[in-house]
Amino acid sequence: KSATSSGRSGGGSAAFQNVRAVNFDGTDDYMKCDNNFATLFRSSFSVSFWIKFNDTSGLQILLSSSNATARDRIQFWHDGANLNVFYEANDVSSGLLGSGSQTWTNWNHIVATFEQSGSSCASVFYVNGSSVASNSVTLDMSAYATTGTAPDFLVWAARALSTSIGFYSNVKLDEMAFFSSALSASDVSTIYNSGAPDSLSAFSPAHWWRMGDINGGSGTTIADQGSGSVDGELINGPTYITDIPS
Repeated sequence: KSATSSGRSGGGSAAFQNVRAVNFDGTDDYMKCDNNFATLFRSSFSVSFWIKFNDTSGLQILLSSSNATARDRIQFWHDGANLNVFYEANDVSSGLLGSGSQTWTNWNHIVATFEQSGSSCASVFYVNGSSVASNSVTLDMSAYATTGTAPDFLVWAARALSTSIGFYSNVKLDEMAFFSSALSASDVSTIYNSGAPDSLSAFSPAHWWRMGDINGGSGTTIADQGSGSVDGELINGPTYITDIPS
């Protein structure tokens, strides 16, 4: 994709400003990345994003990549009470239950880390800088998307099951990022920054979507400000907003 309509700042070299987020209507809006990130998910990695629900009813999927047989998946979802995360490599799963005590209609910062440790995958789930769940499962992360049919692509604010899209989220999203390592508790606390997003450049994100701050709140392309250069495409009319975490 051309970066001319969205801009690419080289990972936030200019003074950091967060003035926009994107609102998804829960009906058919989502952001698609034409990439399944299989290489990233085959070894230790982390996911970070800010989220504010417009409505918490029903099943809403916030981040998803899956193949047709659901043997290789990553998924974040809200079940009406809890925010959950699930990672699966070659039909071996590592599931975490997030915190249900949050006011999800406020802005919250979410991080999940996955780290290969010997023959196990150790996972930690953080909400607003604090660990709320963790586990360790015998799981070979290097098997992700190496057998059967690889996941086709990854989407935000909906479920991707092979090429099928559904379970849209009625949410606002901001500052979404992938890191090619497991962030430490100290890293997560620094990124949370007492509830005010700051530049992620010091953490060398593999992918980082600013959600309107780079493109001036116009167009449908969200340029990747990480090192991986995988742009996101807003589908079916998500809107830019000035309601941001602060």
